[in-house]
Amino acid sequence: IPEPQRDIPEGLASQAGNKKFTLTWNKCVNVTGYEVQIENEDGEQEVIAAKGNILNVSSFKQNKLVNGKEYTVRVQSVNGAWRSGYSAPIVVVPKVDKAPDAPDNVRAEGRYRAIDVSWKRMEDTDFYHVYYRETGTKEYTKTEGITSSSYTIPDLKDLTRYEVYVTGVNDLGESRPSL
Repeated sequence: IPEPQRDIPEGLASQAGNKKFTLTWNKCVNVTGYEVQIENEDGEQEVIAAKGNILNVSSFKQNKLVNGKEYTVRVQSVNGAWRSGYSAPIVVVPKVDKAPDAPDNVRAEGRYRAIDVSWKRMEDTDFYHVYYRETGTKEYTKTEGITSSSYTIPDLKDLTRYEVYVTGVNDLGESRPSL
C-alpha cells in the first residue's frame, strides 16, 4: 500500500474572542482528523485532537486562556499512525470584549500624612487609577497608570478625612468606581 500523499493543512486562520479563539483551516483529503498544537509565551505546548476543520479553544493546559497573551498555533492532518507534518504557525491573542469590573476588596489605611490603598488584582485590567479627595470637597485628585494592586497617596494634610476609590482600565475603557 503506498504511503498517502502528505496533505499539510493550509489556510489556518483565527478569530479571537474574550478568553477564547476559534481556529479554521482548509479541509484535507484522505484524513481521519487533525491535531492542533498550541504553544504559550512560556514555551509550554498542548496538542488537541480535532475531527473537523474548525476548533473552538477556551483553555490551555486545563486553565482558562488569558486575554492579551500570545498563543502560537499550528495544525497537521492525521490518518491512523500517519501524520502530515505541521502547517505554518500563526499567533493568536485572545482579547477583552468589555471594560473591566470595578476593583474588589479595596482597603485604605491611614499613615502619617499619607494613605496606603490596596485592592484585589482584577482580570482583564491593564492598570488602575486611584481617586481621592478631602471629605466635603467636590473635586477628586486622580493618579493614573498604576500597574500594581497597591498605591500610597503621599503629601496629605494631617488630621484630615479623605474619600478614596479605585478604577480599573483596559483597551475598552474604565470600570465603575470601587466601593
